[in-house]
Amino acid sequence: MTGHTDAVVTASQLVRVYRGLTEEVQAVRGVDLVLEPGSLTAVLGPSGSGKSTLIRLLAGLDRPSAGTITHGSTVVSDLSATRLRRWRHRNVAFVHQRPRSNLVEHLTAADHIGMAGAGDADEVLGSLGLTEQARHRVDQLSGGEQQRLALLMAMASGRSLLVADEPTAHLDDERAGQVLDRLRRSAESDGATVVYTTHDPRITQEADRLLHLDHGVLTTEHDVRAATRLGVIDASGRLQLPPEARLLFPTSRVAIEVEDGRVVLHPPPDDQDAGDE
Repeated sequence: MTGHTDAVVTASQLVRVYRGLTEEVQAVRGVDLVLEPGSLTAVLGPSGSGKSTLIRLLAGLDRPSAGTITHGSTVVSDLSATRLRRWRHRNVAFVHQRPRSNLVEHLTAADHIGMAGAGDADEVLGSLGLTEQARHRVDQLSGGEQQRLALLMAMASGRSLLVADEPTAHLDDERAGQVLDRLRRSAESDGATVVYTTHDPRITQEADRLLHLDHGVLTTEHDVRAATRLGVIDASGRLQLPPEARLLFPTSRVAIEVEDGRVVLHPPPDDQDAGDE
């Protein structure tokens, strides 16, 4: 089992461009973030917002088109292909959204836990209700059982960065709660850095921090424990407003005033007058 480290994951001005047949798509645009060991971070946003692209970059599965990713003193984005594979093997456990992508078809559930070096397979499987499926092959498991097995393998691997794409997508309320408890234990007890994408409100508010993406841009960071929400100003000085604030500016025009070290935004006078007619 690989030991945890206290290395912080940092992304700076992260960009990922996909080249299609007719145009380029910026899936991630100028993202800055820091992931602390022992923390649970949820990445939120609508379909197509860049959530999956971002976590694949953080896990070293894809390379950024621009910007840097560091893990402690290692500049991950500068590693050669061989060294990047070694870094992933030592440090990253990634859980794909499609459960079977994480598993080996001909192996049993117990075999998978053994591969992760987790010790007593029955005990580990029992923590997410898979004791009776210990001798079942992957094709004998339901989608939810496959997902729980993939998550158990990731958590049992002992790697310092645990990344999951929609980890509760196939689970009922009880199992989703159990998964969250295990993810929390991986962070708090084992010191792992846990980051996951989700549309699931059941596990959103249980994270330490929420990162909101919109069209590849990190718009807000929400510290759940401190009950604070931070906007993010990109390198060009642009600030993305949260949806409820955008409703105040129906014409997409804003009056800006700087008063005593504070920036005040309000609709331009002509917009306000139009609203009174």
